[in-house]
Amino acid sequence: MRLLLFLLYYGIAFLMGFVIRARFDAWMYAKPHMQQRLVIWAADAVTYVEQGGTDTLLPPETTDAEAFSPVFGRTRLGRVLRGPVPSDGDVAEGMDSRAGRAAGSGEAPPPVDPA
Repeated sequence: MRLLLFLLYYGIAFLMGFVIRARFDAWMYAKPHMQQRLVIWAADAVTYVEQGGTDTLLPPETTDAEAFSPVFGRTRLGRVLRGPVPSDGDVAEGMDSRAGRAAGSGEAPPPVDPA
């Protein structure tokens, strides 16, 4: 009898885990940064299908770092707080300007004044 009661409680807890996870996912997908992430995912999915992809596409996770931090992901808020993503040509410009110019011209960088 105790074993049956234990299995019954275990089954109820197991099923409640699915219910709680579904509610958590619904709550996370309702957040603005996750809505933006879903829009990006949908655009990527459409592009993938148009290119002939046949794999199963799953929506973005609600338990990864991008889901918990709107700044970490590729959302509008993340781009505003982090600034624009540099392109390949901007990487050299983002370095120290003297070192970047010196590396491009083949000459040694000028000495830095200790201040």
